[in-house]
Amino acid sequence: MDHACRLLAYRPRSKKELRQRLVGRIAPEVLDQVIARLIELGLLNDGLFAASWTESRDRTSPRSRRLIALELKQKGITQDVALASVSVVNEREAAYRAASRRAASMQGVRCEEFQRRIGGLLQRRGFSYEIINETLRRLWQESHDAAQAKH
Repeated sequence: MDHACRLLAYRPRSKKELRQRLVGRIAPEVLDQVIARLIELGLLNDGLFAASWTESRDRTSPRSRRLIALELKQKGITQDVALASVSVVNEREAAYRAASRRAASMQGVRCEEFQRRIGGLLQRRGFSYEIINETLRRLWQESHDAAQAKH
């Protein structure tokens, strides 16, 4: 129980993650009891973990709902819980936040290069073609407006 609590103190974890970290350190029958007790105490909750993970990802490294849901699935979160958790993500704003930092450092770059680099970043983050194009147009326009304001 102490080892499990130390792992949970570091950061929230899913049941699957905690089980994987404790296998081999605790006897299997004791592991089931520890996990059941942590759930009972409210210290282990996949729904809260999914919400926390989604919020953290969206804040620090914005990506698409689909990609966050895939990460949650890999951590043992059921599809229903993952989809409910990622429903709060505004993909258009997430794509903009993910690309705006990079776009700011690309002043004076040709349009094709801008689209290739920013588009690639957004693709790797799992955004749809529609959202990528919308974000590229918005950022390109903003960079041109900023360049015009300087002159």
